[in-house]
Amino acid sequence: MKRIFSSSMVLMMGTMAFHCQAFEPLSYDYVYGDLASGTKDESLGRNSDIMDLKVGGYYKLDDTWLLTGDYSARFIHLDNTTAQNYVLLPGIGAHFMLSSRLDMLVDGKVGGIRYVLTDDDTDDDISTSTKLMYGAGVRFRYALTDNWQLGAGLNLHRSDVVDEDIMDVRVDYRFNDLFGLGGFYTHSEYDHHTSNSGGISARVYY
Repeated sequence: MKRIFSSSMVLMMGTMAFHCQAFEPLSYDYVYGDLASGTKDESLGRNSDIMDLKVGGYYKLDDTWLLTGDYSARFIHLDNTTAQNYVLLPGIGAHFMLSSRLDMLVDGKVGGIRYVLTDDDTDDDISTSTKLMYGAGVRFRYALTDNWQLGAGLNLHRSDVVDEDIMDVRVDYRFNDLFGLGGFYTHSEYDHHTSNSGGISARVYY
C-alpha cells in the first residue's frame, strides 16, 4: 500500500511539474495589469506626483497577427489641481520571431482619450475633453530562460489633447503556465514635459 501511495505521489508531482513548464517562453496569450508611480520633469525617485494604472491583453489570430488592446488611467498631481487622462486603445499587431529567443511586435491602435482637470479643494471639474487618439509601437522581447524575459519598447500616441512618446524597459518572470510578475521603468515625453516612472506588472495567461 505504501509503495502504491509513494508511486502515485511521484507520478502526480511529475505530472504537475511537466504541466507547469509546458509553455512557450515568448507567448502572447495573456492579459496584464500595470501599476506605476513617477515624477513629472524630474528624475525617478525625487517626487511622486504621477500615478499610472493600465490593463490590457493580446489575442493571437495566427502565427503572425494578433489583436491588442489596453485601457489606461494617468493622474498628474499639480499644485492645486489634478489632471486625469483616460485612454482606450484597441488595435492590431504583427509578431515576428527574429531568433529562437528574440521576437519583435509592431502594432497600430485607434481609440480615444478623455482628459479631465479637477480642482483639488472642491473636487469640481475645471475642464473636460474627449478626443480621438491613435498610435503605433514597436516592442522587442528576449527570453533569457523559459521563465525570465527582458523587454523594451517605444510607443507613439497622437491626439488633440496630448502627443506622447513612451519608452520602456522591463523584466518579467513567469512562474508557471498561468501567472507571471514583472517590473518596469518608463520614460515619457509630451508637450515639452517629461515623466519618469517605475512600477510592477502582473500577467495571467490563458
